[in-house]
Formats: sequence, C-alpha cells, structure tokens
Amino acid sequence: MQELNKENMIEKATPEEIEKFLLGNDPEKYIVALEYGWRSGKIYKIKEYPDRGKVIETDTFIPFCWVGDLSKKNFYNGNKHAQKQAISKHGILIEKLYNGDDPRLSTGLNYLIKTTKSYRNLVSFFRQGGLNPWDADSRDAIMILSPIEQYLVQKEKRLFKGFEEYDDIHRFVFDLETTSLNPEDGRIFMVGMKDNRGFEKVIEVGDNDTEESEAIYQFFEAIDSIRPTIIGGYNSSNFDWNWLFKRAEILQMDTTKFKTLNPNEGYKINDGGFKTWCGNRRL
Repeated sequence: MQELNKENMIEKATPEEIEKFLLGNDPEKYIVALEYGWRSGKIYKIKEYPDRGKVIETDTFIPFCWVGDLSKKNFYNGNKHAQKQAISKHGILIEKLYNGDDPRLSTGLNYLIKTTKSYRNLVSFFRQGGLNPWDADSRDAIMILSPIEQYLVQKEKRLFKGFEEYDDIHRFVFDLETTSLNPEDGRIFMVGMKDNRGFEKVIEVGDNDTEESEAIYQFFEAIDSIRPTIIGGYNSSNFDWNWLFKRAEILQMDTTKFKTLNPNEGYKINDGGFKTWCGNRRL
C-alpha cells in the first residue's frame, strides 16, 4: 500500500493512491453541489441524475478539527474541571495523532478533535473556552474546515463525478441593467436570463415600482421553474444579488415568495455573497 521511507519516516503515496484520492475514493456519482443546513445540522447533496433530473438527498458527518498545544492559550482559564465539563457538554472526543517522533510534527497539530454532536458544538467548545478558531492568535493551534470541506474530506467524495462534459451540468446565468450603481437611488430596468438547455428570457421593466417588483418575482420564479444546478453572472456576487435584495427591501416585497431549491432551508446572505440553499453554488 504505502512505501515507508525509513530514513526520514515519511510515508510516500503511490501514483495509484494519488489518482484514487483525486478522483474521490467514494464511488457516489452525480453530486453537483453540497450545502450545510445550519438549522438541521445535515449535509444536503444536490445530485443531477442523467435520467431522473435533480434530486436532493441528505447525509451526515462527524465534525472535526486538528489541534496543537493549547496549554499556553489560557483555554478555559487553564481550569481542567471547566475543560472536562465542556468536553462532556459538547460531546468532544480527543484522538492523539501519530507523528513518528518527527521533531517538526511533534510540535504541530497533534490531536484530532471530534464531536458526537453538531458543528456548532465543535466551534462553541473553543469559543466558550476563550478561543476563536479563526483568530490570528489561534490559527497556529487550531485548524477547522468548513462543514462542506469536512464532509468531502471525511467521506472521500468528489463533486461532478460521473460527468464527462461540463455541458452535461445545468447552468443558468443572469444579468441586471440598472439606472445607477446604488440600489438606494436607482432601479432595475432590465433582467436577462439564460441557461444551457434552451431557456432564454429578457424582462424589460417600466419606470414604476409595480413593474420592478413583478420583474424580481419573475426572476425567482424562473429559477424555481427550471431548477438549475449552477447560477452565475458577471460580478453577480458583488453587485446583482445585492441589488435584487436591496430593491426588494426598498419596494417592501414579500421575500418569503422567493423560492429556493431546497424546501427545508431558506436563503442566506453573507458579506460579499448570496447563497440559496441546495442547488446553487455560493455566488
């Protein structure tokens, strides 16, 4: 399996193992997107079967992270009893990793921390002890991946396995034309939409609130109707999505009518990006 270099105790992966790893050891095909449901704690797999179309399936994973020496981080104020209570509360499991007595590895991230509970519990275990895993002074001792990355690593899955051509994946692009750079002092006057399966639509918007509201509703109805796998656009992350939701707010629209591709989750707006759950990549 693996060739052991006894001189420096480094395990070398064979070309076959590298190829298998890159292709994903798990044989599951047709996964086109993954989302983590923060409310449910589940992984949503969006699969685009050639014969069945788009299907949403759920899966689980065991949240984990790699951790080094926390003795100088004042973790839980150095209180061992408080640490033990937190371990019990958050379902924490601690596994010592093999380092081959290598001097460099022995001072690195030597522990695998897992939880029998949720990803939130894993993060809370550190934060309640006074450490934010993503702070600059914590990153040398804690390495925690996003839930999606953890799932892919743990389950050894790969996106788009089973697709030979990019055109096999259902893609949707859109663009807005606006009267200004800021939604507070302008309006949308045109919406263009197109996918790679023959759908095309251009909505010309009149100079009134009613038509603009209707155009925004039509945009989300189009997404719900054709159910694409990937949604994209030129600078859509930093411009178009913000415009759509800011104009909807200004026009006092009912955003609960904006259907997403997963009925179990809603949409989520992050700084610099918008995400609809399950089916769309983060834009």
